[in-house]
Amino acid sequence: MLWVAAAVTVAAGVVFAVLAADVWWQRRNPAGLSLAVMLVAGAWWGFAYALELAGSDLALREAWGDAKYVGIGALVPAWLVFVLQYTGRAHLVTRRRLAMLSLEPLLSILVLAVPATHDLIRSYPANVSEGEVPVARTGPLFWGHFAYSNLLVLVATGLFVAAMARLARVYVRLATVLLAAALLPWAANLLHNFEVGPFTKLDLTPSAFTVTGGVLVWGLYRQRLVNLQPIARSLIVETMADAVLVVDAYGRVVDANPAAAVALGRSAADLVGHPLEDLLPDHHRTELALTVAGEVRYFDSRRQPLKDRRGRTAGEVLVLRDVTDAKTADARLRHVLAERSRVADALQQSLVPAALPEVKGLTLAARYAPAGDGREIGGDFYDVFPVEQGRWAVVLGDVSGKGAEAAAMTALIRYTLRALAVDGRSPEAVLRALNDVLLRESVDERYATLAYAQAGP
Repeated sequence: MLWVAAAVTVAAGVVFAVLAADVWWQRRNPAGLSLAVMLVAGAWWGFAYALELAGSDLALREAWGDAKYVGIGALVPAWLVFVLQYTGRAHLVTRRRLAMLSLEPLLSILVLAVPATHDLIRSYPANVSEGEVPVARTGPLFWGHFAYSNLLVLVATGLFVAAMARLARVYVRLATVLLAAALLPWAANLLHNFEVGPFTKLDLTPSAFTVTGGVLVWGLYRQRLVNLQPIARSLIVETMADAVLVVDAYGRVVDANPAAAVALGRSAADLVGHPLEDLLPDHHRTELALTVAGEVRYFDSRRQPLKDRRGRTAGEVLVLRDVTDAKTADARLRHVLAERSRVADALQQSLVPAALPEVKGLTLAARYAPAGDGREIGGDFYDVFPVEQGRWAVVLGDVSGKGAEAAAMTALIRYTLRALAVDGRSPEAVLRALNDVLLRESVDERYATLAYAQAGP
């Protein structure tokens, strides 16, 4: 029986050692170091406990039983440090706090190392028979060590639970597995120390920690579920206004954020597992029209392939951005600009003759081509009108600036010229009188350049 228990515990230690080597080899951040320390501590605990069970005499068993406290003392603080680093609280891990966390384990080891104080933590009864599972008696200081270790475990596990609660709902099952693995060794240790049933004689905590270590390494380095990076990304995706669908290599939806659920009119859980072709038959188009809450909405569709470590396509991410408001605003802007151009064109046309008059002996022609896109009213104008019997006035002018003010001054000049030129004034007198009117009526420094001529027999 003892050899079977020892073999199981040795196997647990071997697994711990392999996991620790794996984590150390591919560590990517400081938390990888704390996880490796935790695994090494668990391996030492397992090996020492196995040798304690398999010891040939009481003194040897007691020596290995004391030695396992090196692993116990390092494992619990390492678990807390690991959780702090992977829940965004790495700034709390300082040298001073590490020293404070190490103080109680070091004092416990020192008490065990001194024969006079050894039994204050643990001791073996003198009448343990050969082949019997050794059950150590606990001293008064053991319960202080027990309370301290469980307090650290409670704090670390609480932080870990809070971090897992922030994962996307699609990963609830995986998060539950991680939490169960984290709580398993704690439960095993409580059952052993409170001497519950068959757990009284055998401490299954090292074996339980093997499960925890394996799940953590799997989640951390294989699935990256414990890292804050996917947690943060999950929170970002969950709160995005854009609809996000993750599709596997077979075209099935494996994840969807709340915005996608709203856009497609289904719950996120209901979207998962369905072929994307069934949900969005036109998903290959760059713009999609979907009916959302009875209203047609337009979405800009963007795709991003997902590659595995070997560069093979593992799926894709489809992002749908609602552009309905942008399209509506763009259409409204186009309408406003078109209306503005129409008004500008109509006003501009009112500043020049609709058609040139027929003048005997002259051939008149005009072409008006505004600069720019035609949306602004210019100050250029021309006119031909009769001034007296057989004589005609020809005007070509340019008012400074553009816009309504320039148009107003152009209209003032054009119609003032017609009024001033009809009583037979000379071109010089007409322009002088026009200048006086402009000086009197203008409220800004706008000016005009024009050529005025009279033609006749």
